[in-house]
This record gives sequence, structure tokens and C-alpha cells, in this order.
Amino acid sequence: MIYHGSVDAAVAGLARTLERYQVPVSVTTAHGLHSDVVTGVYATNDPINSYPANVTALNVWDPAVGSPGGGYQSSREVTWDAYTFKTSTNLWGSTYNLNGGYDPDPTQGIYTPNSTYPHHWITFRTDIEPDNLVSISPDMALDENVAVMAHP
Repeated sequence: MIYHGSVDAAVAGLARTLERYQVPVSVTTAHGLHSDVVTGVYATNDPINSYPANVTALNVWDPAVGSPGGGYQSSREVTWDAYTFKTSTNLWGSTYNLNGGYDPDPTQGIYTPNSTYPHHWITFRTDIEPDNLVSISPDMALDENVAVMAHP
């Protein structure tokens, strides 16, 4: 999933996914340098029926905590208030970027950047989540409206 809108809309979309599928979601954090697993959200309204939901906190697992490279959290599971999750550069406070050329946009296929659509995931927020569009190739990306992206 690639979220093109604001960080608030991206977090609300993540909340919608967690409620819809009832499974953890892998989120790309720290502008593409790291991944965390979000297992739950706290919201003042229903993420599906009141989209975009007002998310107040997220349960986040960092699988790198305790590893030689270390993680970005103080412990493996942390409940982040939504404000911190949306502003910390180690979480979704920074969008995906090129990371010195190690994380470029695709260079072939329908997601090749062009003058109309200069980026695929760079400058956006991304996660890997389940979907129920079994007729769609797993190589296709979806946007925040759960629509197949036909361009970057």
C-alpha cells in the first residue's frame, strides 16, 4: 500500500487495514531504512465506518530490538501515541526516500517514474498488508483508496 496523502490519512488507512483484516501490518519506517510491525491502534471513532479515523495511539513491535544493529524503540513492543508515530523520523514522521541510492524507485515496468509521476514510493509512506483482490497480481501496488496503481 502506498499512501500519497498526509501522514494523518496514512495512519487512518493503516488503522482501517488493521480493523478490516485483524492481522498485524508491516510498515516501512525511518524513511525506508527500517520496518516495524503494527499490531493494533486506538481510535476515538471506527476506522472503517468513520474514515479517516482519529487515531490516538498504535501498538508497534520492532523486531530489531536486541539485535546487533539495534532497533528504534526502547523495547520490542511499545505503544506510541499517534502524535509521536506521525512525527518521529524513525517512524512515519519521514517519508520513504532514496537513502543514498540504496532504495530507488522501480526502473522498469508500469511503475517507472516519468515527468507526470516522478515517484513510486519515494516521498510517500508505505506498508505491506493483506488484500482480498485475488484476481490482482501480487506485483501490483495499491493506493490509499485500495485502487490498483496504474502508474508510479
